[in-house]
Amino acid sequence: MQPAVIAILLLSLLSVLTTLAGVLLALAPLAFGPALLIFAGVLWRWRYVSAASVSAAASIPFLVWLIERSLPVSAAALFIAAMVIIRHRTNIGRLLAGTENRFKG
Repeated sequence: MQPAVIAILLLSLLSVLTTLAGVLLALAPLAFGPALLIFAGVLWRWRYVSAASVSAAASIPFLVWLIERSLPVSAAALFIAAMVIIRHRTNIGRLLAGTENRFKG
């Protein structure tokens, strides 16, 4: 695959994920902070961006329910979490296989 095609695919994926994060921030701003802390903690401890993203996404429906107590917002948060996790399915496979690249920052 050509480098330009790969770059376009990566940018489109990033665009979708940042859009989902923006929607969450608008729907449940009080739950966004703890999810961001979970992301940072997992990234700091294990150095995998994908594991941090999946961990934060998996926590979002629970955080939204605990903080917002709104069924429609919780349902939207569950949908957002599912989309993020689905988008990371190849990363999850690499994590399980031990071939995922670590963050070097």
